[in-house]
Amino acid sequence: MAAVATVPARAQQEGDPPVEVARVSVLLGNVSVEPASVDQFSAAVVNDALTTGDRLYTDVGANAELETGQIAVRLGQQTDLTVTAMTDTLQQIGLAQGSVHLRTFAMTAGTAVELDTPNVAVTVLQPGDVRVDVDPDSGATMVELLSGQVQVEGNGFQQVLQEGQRVRLEGSNPISSQAMDVSVVDGLDRFSNDRDSAYQTGVQG
Repeated sequence: MAAVATVPARAQQEGDPPVEVARVSVLLGNVSVEPASVDQFSAAVVNDALTTGDRLYTDVGANAELETGQIAVRLGQQTDLTVTAMTDTLQQIGLAQGSVHLRTFAMTAGTAVELDTPNVAVTVLQPGDVRVDVDPDSGATMVELLSGQVQVEGNGFQQVLQEGQRVRLEGSNPISSQAMDVSVVDGLDRFSNDRDSAYQTGVQG
């Protein structure tokens, strides 16, 4: 994986935790970025650095990948993702709609990896691969664990998923959970598998 870039100390407020960035490592199709300080989207570029508050959106037929440390976030088409927090102890992203593979290759003690959707939070407990989908119409969240272990929790709901489990979570007060069959492989899965192969062979974006 690529080395983690760190914002110079002079750019941080005194007393704040060290701030890291996620690097845009792969772009396929039309992908837009909206920095936290700018209320307007522009075309994303490979090696763009995203940090807290920055937003990424993939158009129809597009894919993208973000890297930070030993974590890769692979975005499917029509996905709206925001970097919620990016420090030396917390990597947190928000998924408003669309689909992502959150791929964790290793975890450092004392570091948390979390993906938030409109109704649940998905926390990585063991390195692996979890796919999360958010339906833009219903707001329902689908979580499928391909490897590793994650905890899914929301308002009064908590469940630890093991490899091979897939659940659909609807509503927010209360949250209803339904076990689902394993999904059919689609374009995002193939993109993520291709990226895994690239890492294994040492050919990275």
